[in-house]
Amino acid sequence: MYFHKKFCFYQVVIRRNNADTTLALVMPIILIWLFVIMLNETQSFIKNKIFNGWTKFEVILLSINCAIGLAIMIWGFVDYKLVSEVQWLAYLINVVSFLACVTNAICFILIGKKRVSNYIWGLIAVVLLGGVAFFNENTATWILNWVFYIPTQIAGFFMWRHAQNKKSEIKPRKLKWYIFMCLSIICVGIVVALTYVNSLPDVQKLFYPSNDIISNPSFIDWLRFFADAAVLTVSVFAMIMMILRYVEQLLLWIVADASLIILWVVTLIIEQDVSAIQMVLTWVVTLMIVIYGYINWRKQLVKK
Repeated sequence: MYFHKKFCFYQVVIRRNNADTTLALVMPIILIWLFVIMLNETQSFIKNKIFNGWTKFEVILLSINCAIGLAIMIWGFVDYKLVSEVQWLAYLINVVSFLACVTNAICFILIGKKRVSNYIWGLIAVVLLGGVAFFNENTATWILNWVFYIPTQIAGFFMWRHAQNKKSEIKPRKLKWYIFMCLSIICVGIVVALTYVNSLPDVQKLFYPSNDIISNPSFIDWLRFFADAAVLTVSVFAMIMMILRYVEQLLLWIVADASLIILWVVTLIIEQDVSAIQMVLTWVVTLMIVIYGYINWRKQLVKK
């Protein structure tokens, strides 16, 4: 009787071990199968919902942007000499800069394609870009992103959505040349005035608290004040014209992006921060994307 019970016990143990072995072999296969299904569905969603209708050139531009951003982010992790003394904060800004780089590129590509979804990516980008600018004390840039862009991204989404066609695209409009010239003159006047305001000691103390007050600005200092003012002024006009679907908004974005490149180059010279390098390269690629988008908008106007 004892032998029989012991034999039954071993038999149960063997069966349980066999079951465990079978489960151990089957579970990875099931998990891999589920992962492949999820990957396929994700790929299908990205292709059909996000990258639907993208050209090879647009994909190449985005890939270059991502590759540059990823390389600079890895470099920032490795090279401690170029990051802030607060290491964890510098790492965080490094990652945020990379995410801003990617989302901003997607946003401008979608603007060039006249897609309403650009505002969703744009909202994410302006939140991230504002954080990077705040960390680097680029006053006008973080105010522009957080105070102006966030509400206008939301407003633009609903206005474009109301005017979209079945392809989730909008029809561009053309501004009268003399109206555009008047707006350009107004922009120049505001930029000159804001450049002077940025140079005032009280303004510097308010917006650049960690820097010494510059009583006699050098050429680099004046360049930073000018770029800061140009980014703020031109971007406000460009965003308003973008919401109203005027093709000339892309000309203003070209000027704004060029001003941002100057601003981040100056920031790199002054601050010696890796995130500034990433922002320079980001806006260089973005400038290419905006020029490409302007060509697309002009083509549609010519067809009309």
